[in-house]
Amino acid sequence: MVEDLMRRINEEYERKFSDFLKKLISAYPDSTIVLFGSRARGKNRPNSDFDIIVFVSCENPLHKSIEIYQTTRPDFPVDIIVMKPEEVNDRNLKLTHMFYYGYKILYDGLNLKEKIERMMRENVDKLKDIIIYDDPKYKS
Repeated sequence: MVEDLMRRINEEYERKFSDFLKKLISAYPDSTIVLFGSRARGKNRPNSDFDIIVFVSCENPLHKSIEIYQTTRPDFPVDIIVMKPEEVNDRNLKLTHMFYYGYKILYDGLNLKEKIERMMRENVDKLKDIIIYDDPKYKS
């Protein structure tokens, strides 16, 4: 009973996310959309949120994020982070950390795939030195 309910919730969220993604791409064709977090890793619970980064040229990422929420009106749990395309670089350890455990490029209207892959290659070794919770003594 509970498993069936959770399965239906997950299916509903997946359907809503697909519709949301179509709206987002239609409204912002000059963007790159990346899924990260538990859903990108395939380790999500049925009621887990969707974590996405939208790379788009803009003056103010916070204002653009609000605009995206207003344009797409998501009715399911989704966290939208807006970043400028130039933030994909080999100095951005914060972004590398967000993608470290897995990411999926869902749409690449800005052709950032190679740049993201290069950033990950260049930064992963640096990141391994500072991620303390990879140490077995910090794992549950």
